[in-house]
Amino acid sequence: MIRPTPRFVVLLAAAVPAAIVAARVPRGGLAVWVVSVAALALPAAYDAARLPGRRRMSLHLDAPRQIGIGTAVRSRVTIEAALAGGTRAEVVVETSDPIEPPPPSIVRASATGVLAEIALSARRRGRGALLRCWVSLTGPLGLVCRTTVIPLDLAIEAIPEVSRSARDPLRAFEARDARVGVKVERYDGEGSEFESLREFRVGDDHRTIDWKASARHRALLRRQFRAERDHDVVLAVDSGRLMAERIDGVPKLDVSVAAALRLALVALGTGDRVGLFGFDERPRVVAPPRGGVRSLAGLVKATSALEPREVDTNFTLSLSTLLESLKRRALVVVLTDFSDTISAELMLENLVRLRRRHAVVFAALDDPALQAMELAPPYGRSALDRAVLAGTIRRERRIVLDRLKRMGVTPIVTPAERLGAAMIDRYLELKRREAV
Repeated sequence: MIRPTPRFVVLLAAAVPAAIVAARVPRGGLAVWVVSVAALALPAAYDAARLPGRRRMSLHLDAPRQIGIGTAVRSRVTIEAALAGGTRAEVVVETSDPIEPPPPSIVRASATGVLAEIALSARRRGRGALLRCWVSLTGPLGLVCRTTVIPLDLAIEAIPEVSRSARDPLRAFEARDARVGVKVERYDGEGSEFESLREFRVGDDHRTIDWKASARHRALLRRQFRAERDHDVVLAVDSGRLMAERIDGVPKLDVSVAAALRLALVALGTGDRVGLFGFDERPRVVAPPRGGVRSLAGLVKATSALEPREVDTNFTLSLSTLLESLKRRALVVVLTDFSDTISAELMLENLVRLRRRHAVVFAALDDPALQAMELAPPYGRSALDRAVLAGTIRRERRIVLDRLKRMGVTPIVTPAERLGAAMIDRYLELKRREAV
């Protein structure tokens, strides 16, 4: 599609008075008018002739198949075409949700084509695509612009940023002075797996003295222990209707998945095996526990199948299926949500059944909007009604959390930005207590 540029419109507007004057001249006015029109039409025709069409253009896009959420990834758009000197190009890439539309890239073309960079990013998980590339070329004189649409149909998957998630567990280890790490750390009093013997020093726990070994070596020796490794950690992520609600524009499901992957990175680094179980009205994703940091990529890929669905979560079917699939004791982290005490009854009943054989951690997000409504000044009847309703919902949530504690389930309810760190802290605490 060829269209005039603003420069051409301005010149055309400037030529209108000259055409009016020429029309009033009795002799030679027509010749002056023809010359003024030609002075504009010929340069515009020259510009249009120097701009190639779709058949004379070749596009190459260097874009990744996966991008991390919240991280801009630079991609190159190369358009090969014979262009005149001074040609300017504007490249716009059309995307589908959840890929954010990149800003237009305006560059000066070379004789062999156009090289532009675009920034691809996403605010939430999902499978998107780059649909079309709009290339607008402006001629050397800046009078005519040709717009060409080139189909792309390149699928891109938005996933949680694993490299950025890796820094959070690192800070958690440093902050908590954790002694359970990627390498074997020796300490006493908390581990249950025997490591070695060493000489007893002043300040050591007398209960760790090995009297038989001390008698054989004629020196006071003590036992060293390390935390047990090779546990199973299962991340059970709910993808039902309540998890589709948004906090600061991001679905609760996406926040939970990102926090689960942060915990998975720490657990894999400590030598445990991590699996994924996604469910809503029925089980959706089942990834058996696997060990090794390399298995994190498989977990990230498995989470891509988790999409929020407008269905009620069936805790009885889903958690019963999970219970049957676990052949050994495991730490089960259930990331879900509930609205009131009545809807939470089935959830509580099935968490109790799960708790009889496994260690269970319950993780949910605290909605800051409810707290803001509860604490807002009650100016007017509607504000008072909202405050009372928000207070009732928060009170019922506290009742459910208290019941979870009494049943032996470890509850975590925290704002979205703290969920990953809170889960890591609780996991490390359970590891120290050998409660897994």
